Amino acid sequence: MLVLKDKKGCSGCTACSAVCKHGCISMSSDSEGFLYPDIDAARCVDCGLCERVCPVAKYRTEPKDAEPEIYAAVNKDKVQYLNSASGGIYILLAEYVINKGGVVCGAAYDANFNVYHTFAENMVDCSLFQSSKYTQSDTREVYVRIKDYLKDKRPVLFVGTPCQVTGLRQYLHKDYEGLFSVDIVCHGVPSPRLYRDYLHFASNGNRIAKINFKYKTPNVPKTTLRIDFADGTYIQNCLKTYIWDRLYFGHYAVRPSCHDCQFTHFNRPGDMTIGDFWGLRKYHPDFHPTDCPSLVLVNNDKGKMMFESICSKLDFIESNKSEALQPQLREPTKSSPYREAFWKLYESQGFEAVVKTYGGYTIYNRFKDFIKRYL
Repeated sequence: MLVLKDKKGCSGCTACSAVCKHGCISMSSDSEGFLYPDIDAARCVDCGLCERVCPVAKYRTEPKDAEPEIYAAVNKDKVQYLNSASGGIYILLAEYVINKGGVVCGAAYDANFNVYHTFAENMVDCSLFQSSKYTQSDTREVYVRIKDYLKDKRPVLFVGTPCQVTGLRQYLHKDYEGLFSVDIVCHGVPSPRLYRDYLHFASNGNRIAKINFKYKTPNVPKTTLRIDFADGTYIQNCLKTYIWDRLYFGHYAVRPSCHDCQFTHFNRPGDMTIGDFWGLRKYHPDFHPTDCPSLVLVNNDKGKMMFESICSKLDFIESNKSEALQPQLREPTKSSPYREAFWKLYESQGFEAVVKTYGGYTIYNRFKDFIKRYL
């Protein structure tokens, strides 16, 4: 039976609940909104399947280095590029699999902007998986469906965090020819509770129509958070959007296992790895200087086939491990020393208290924001 000694030992991938043949593992949210396995010990037969599929346990024993092919890349299609988080690589891989008669599994928003993994069988639906979703995606039930698609000889592209990709591979227990996997260079997943409370705060009663955590302006080499509302208004580059960056990048509410992440190196679980190529300007200042190129790691022969299938639609240059060594390819995101105090305040006084104390939502900053926006 899976025994969780502390919360750092669970990434919330849900593979254990998917693999349990006796239905004795369910996923329940803790006080921070993160999913953890809830095991019915009376029904457990100690088969050990849940322990075998755990991605955290598997990768603790894996080598911490590899020699992938490394590229910086930008999608030549400007519309696809602008709708993507970085260089627009995912949507080309989705097109490749859809054209093979396959399905794509990625993270999307539901009607209430909760994030969950679901499936797409056409390019319109595949576009829902574009851009970053800054909270942990719920993968319950998708592993079972992926296995069914693969058994039916349908290609599947799965895109997720490295722990989700490893959870899927461990659940499948064999290397299906039709599975194409892409992991992302992940900074750590923030609390779903914090995310929901933030959206309620930022919307101020307005109905949210669209969220883009990496909104792009043409010919500007950076991204910003933009929230569009049903009445046609939006917020961007203002105190309320800066607050999310302060809360997330302050590392007050990242999942505990992310601070002990087993995937912060070049030995990646996906056939390909994609992410932001931070620091590229230092080495290649003339490569798309007004865009946001993707970092692409081609990790195995299948990944090489995937990259070769889309490279004609890319502008790309070769890179190396020294240039590509992102912070999250060196070590896990460090927890804030104020994490415990943050959650103690959250539990006792609610979101408004933490957004003032840790998010900078003070009277002084609100006044500065007003002056900046309206005068």
